[in-house]
Amino acid sequence: MPKIIYFAYGSNMLTTRLRERCPSAEPLERAFAPGYLLTFDKLGRDGSGKATISPAAPVEKVDGVLFHISEADLPALDRAEWGYVRHNDFAVAPAGSPNRLRAVTYIAPPQICRSGLSPFDWYLELIRAGRLEHGSSEEDLRRFSNISTIRDSDTDRSLRMFRLCAGFRGR
Repeated sequence: MPKIIYFAYGSNMLTTRLRERCPSAEPLERAFAPGYLLTFDKLGRDGSGKATISPAAPVEKVDGVLFHISEADLPALDRAEWGYVRHNDFAVAPAGSPNRLRAVTYIAPPQICRSGLSPFDWYLELIRAGRLEHGSSEEDLRRFSNISTIRDSDTDRSLRMFRLCAGFRGR
């Protein structure tokens, strides 16, 4: 089955999280989306804020990770990325390279975004763990220290998600 290049910038940066959705996922390298800004404005089904990216000043960029995934895994990823729009030809820049390449990514459309949303504490921890796993800079990780989070009333889900990132917490 052919493989595609997928750009993850949120909780899917954590390889174990992405493999729950796409068993074929193999990390390739860090990359960034130039001219974009990461926010938590996507309204999740559970009422919490989820990560999305939106166009911003050219000096802005969103760090992420490129993965190879099988095309056969795309329907499962589409279902997991409820509310997002899949972009099949999204320009990203591999870290340390002046070249751009095209990847698949998911971006929330404006009609399901709300400013002022907060992510669950476990969701932010998944993102932080994925960034730690793939060697994000201290500067990038500091951006997440001042984000206000909320506790999930679904304690089983919360515990399950915290376990996914257990190897990367506290680093």
